[in-house]
Amino acid sequence: MKHPGRMVAAALALLFCAATHANAEPTAEDRAAAESLFREALALIQTNKYSDACPKLEASNKLDPAVGTLFNLADCYEHTGRTASAWSTFGEARRLAERMKDRRATDAAQREKALENNLPKLIIKVSEKVDGLVVKRDNKPLDAALLESAVPVDSGKHTVEVTAPGREPWSTTVDVPDKPGEVTVQIPPLAAARSAAPTASASASASGQPDTPPSGMSGQKIAGIVVAGVGVAGLAVGGVFGGLTLSAVGATVSEGHCVEGKPVRCDAEGLSARKDAEVTANISNIALAVGGAAVIGGVVLYLVAPSPQKSTGSMQLKPHSKAAKTTIQSVQVSPWLGNVNGLSVTGSF
Repeated sequence: MKHPGRMVAAALALLFCAATHANAEPTAEDRAAAESLFREALALIQTNKYSDACPKLEASNKLDPAVGTLFNLADCYEHTGRTASAWSTFGEARRLAERMKDRRATDAAQREKALENNLPKLIIKVSEKVDGLVVKRDNKPLDAALLESAVPVDSGKHTVEVTAPGREPWSTTVDVPDKPGEVTVQIPPLAAARSAAPTASASASASGQPDTPPSGMSGQKIAGIVVAGVGVAGLAVGGVFGGLTLSAVGATVSEGHCVEGKPVRCDAEGLSARKDAEVTANISNIALAVGGAAVIGGVVLYLVAPSPQKSTGSMQLKPHSKAAKTTIQSVQVSPWLGNVNGLSVTGSF
């Protein structure tokens, strides 16, 4: 032999084809199931239930392809208005019959030709071809060769979806009428994909501006309002305990446990009541002092807070004199307790 390598390759190819064909051959059970489905479909066709018969013929043909099954399936498609499917299936029946030398090849060819001039067709055109473009018709990707071509389709609604990397997806639904003719779908240029909009905090960080509350007030002004509110609550508590103290002291006199004078003279019960009153008096004094300090501190914080739009490193207050300018570095307000209660206000200027 001059070319033994080629002979071996050819032999292996023949063995592979034979093995593939053997694996594709339907089993006895497949043929039995196909025959059962075929008979059920014929019974449905006799009662004009073509919509129910078509799926059974499809399943039968998958199990065991046969000329009779394909012929009846094409006829079923035609009766249910699926002209393109009927045309292609009659063609498939014709080709199988020709290979098998079956006389029904002539009938299938006649039916195929009769439908050829009645086919509705869909043309999908692309305005801009980009890398990675994927066009789907009814959720099935289309080969690029089918674009711009008039492709036979069944009548009814068809969905066209288009995607591409870095582009916004596009889709439409077209209704193809049940008559011969062409329907065209023009795919517009796909818009560039929109990036996610930046958040408010990200925009503020990118511009170098500090975050501000939605109300437009600075954090310092809000802190001033909160501190002042706490102070008002403290004043209210101090007033309540002050009232309790005065009521308790007055009760010792009115009930005869104490006698006003210098000094006040009280019996044992009166002394006990006076000591209890000292506790409520201390609570009242502390609450009033802290509340007053908080109110003043909150007011100061609010007044010296910078504007959110024009925030600087130091806060400046302009006095009436244009020549004078004072910068407040810090302000501290705290209660002072002793024989006389009061407030201590300190700061650096």
